[in-house]
Amino acid sequence: MHGRHVLLFVLKSDLDAVRLGVSASSNVRTNVARNRLRRLLREAARREWGVLGRGLDIVLIAKAGAVGGGLDDIAEDVRQLFSRVASLQPVEGGRGAGC
Repeated sequence: MHGRHVLLFVLKSDLDAVRLGVSASSNVRTNVARNRLRRLLREAARREWGVLGRGLDIVLIAKAGAVGGGLDDIAEDVRQLFSRVASLQPVEGGRGAGC
């Protein structure tokens, strides 16, 4: 899935936790900018963590266009992406959506 500033990859896992990986596109030229984007992604994910269920591995990748954006822009993307992931997860004890 992707937003304006962020790409999101999700994989189901057997663990009873959600794991997060954070990266920045190699098209972001400087280390300073890549590190800042990774910090912003971690903070945005921390704010929205409660939306997600258990048993997921998530990777967030900041796009090169995110360099000029701030925490609010990235957090909005992460919020929308996490809510899309949450809507795809089956309800605990259920058999999935539409069952």
